[in-house]
This record gives sequence, C-alpha cells and structure tokens, in this order.
Amino acid sequence: MGLNGLVIGFVVLILLTALRGRDRGLYGILYGIMTWAMVIILLPTATVRVSDKLAEHEEVRAKVEEAVDPYVDVIVVGFISDKISGMVAESGLLNDSLKGIEGSEELLKEYEKMALGEELDADKVKDMIFGEGSDIEKLGESLKLGDGVKLPSIVRDQAKAIIVDYVIYLISVVIGYILIKLLAAFAGMFIKSFLSDHKRSDIDNLGTLWGFAEGILYVFVALLLVSAVAQTGFGKLMVAMVTQNNILKYMYENNVLRFVLENMPKI
Repeated sequence: MGLNGLVIGFVVLILLTALRGRDRGLYGILYGIMTWAMVIILLPTATVRVSDKLAEHEEVRAKVEEAVDPYVDVIVVGFISDKISGMVAESGLLNDSLKGIEGSEELLKEYEKMALGEELDADKVKDMIFGEGSDIEKLGESLKLGDGVKLPSIVRDQAKAIIVDYVIYLISVVIGYILIKLLAAFAGMFIKSFLSDHKRSDIDNLGTLWGFAEGILYVFVALLLVSAVAQTGFGKLMVAMVTQNNILKYMYENNVLRFVLENMPKI
C-alpha cells in the first residue's frame, strides 16, 4: 500500500472532520446530512440550469475559448499518447503484432518509448522496418509532447469545442454547488434555532461517526476533481499519486459519488 503526501492529506482530512463532527454533535449530523442530500439531489439539475444560462451569453464562451486555446494541442495529443500507453501496458498489442519480425524485441522497445512519450530513436526504427521517411517516424513525432505540437485545423477546432463545453460544464457545477450551499446555510439557521434548547447528550457523540463518514465523502469529492483535470499536468501528477495506493485507486475507479450524481434524475 503506497503512502504518499496525498494519502496523508486525506487521512488528516478525515481525522479533522471526525473531530469537527464530535464538537458539532447533533446539529452537525442534521446539517451535514441535509446538505449532502441537497447537493446530491439538486446539483445535477442546478448544473443544467446554470449551463443553459451561461449558454445565453456568448461572451462567456468567447472568454473560455480564449483561455483554453493555448492548451488545446497539448491536451489532445497528451490524451492520445496516454491512450496508446494504456494499450501498450494492458493489451500486449505490440508483442502480438511484432511476432516473427526480425529484431522485433529491439523494435518493441523503441515503439514503447514512442508511446510513452520518451525519446525515440527514429533512425533505428526506420532501418529496422520501413526505411527512410516511414509513417512510424511521423507517428513518433506527432506523439512527442512539447513546443511546436500542432493538430490539423479541423481536428483542433472540434477538440477545442469539446474542451470549451467541458470547462463551461465544470464552471456550472461550481456555481450550482455554491448556490446549493447558500440555500443549505439558510436551512442550517432553522436547524440551529430548532436545537437552541438542546442539551448535549449521548446522541451528540454520534457526531464523531458522522464526521468520519463525511470525511470519506470529501475524499470522493476530491477524487472527482482529480478525474475532472486528469489530462492536465497537475491532474496527471495527482492520478499517479492516487494509483500508488490500492485503496485510493479503488475509490478513484469506483467513485460512488460520481455514480449517484450521474444517475440522479433531474428535477
């Protein structure tokens, strides 16, 4: 089980929420359950409504397009490179396709370097198979990330539109969440008023258990955010740290919060 800074941070988060739950007692239990229920039930609908409102303002989309434009090529090529790397690691496709070819082991190593974004000895690959100016050289060059990576204009425009839509969706999620939290804060005032005469009792001690559970929910939220930015440099770093720990990896790949939000009917 890998132990890194992200794992330690999540453990500290869960401990802090458990301590907060103990201090807040019954109020924390009622307010927390109410808030999470509101978020899970209302967020899908709120996101769609906010997104529709943002779509009415062309200047919003223009601003987002301007912001993402410098990163389109790197994001898309990085996504393609990651997909090919996954095929290399999981399917054994290259081993099967290169069987029987003279010098296939050496070629496989060079091809894997290319798929993983490492330095490719293109001359060696050309000499081993296709000769000078081969397609494999062009493919290797296209998969190298860095300055000067450019996509065909049609592909770039389509990719840019998808990225812009996704960014606007994320903005809508954030705005929808903030609005729901504001609504929950008003509801919390009524809960606090209702419990104004409440004396601390054994039931308040359950706040520790609720705080622990809430901490785990926050971890699921954090993993959702990681998956949302997984194609960025920061996101790839976070994903690498997540996959070092078997528990976090399982939670990342089987995020119950994502499942609930995606399957929650819109009001």
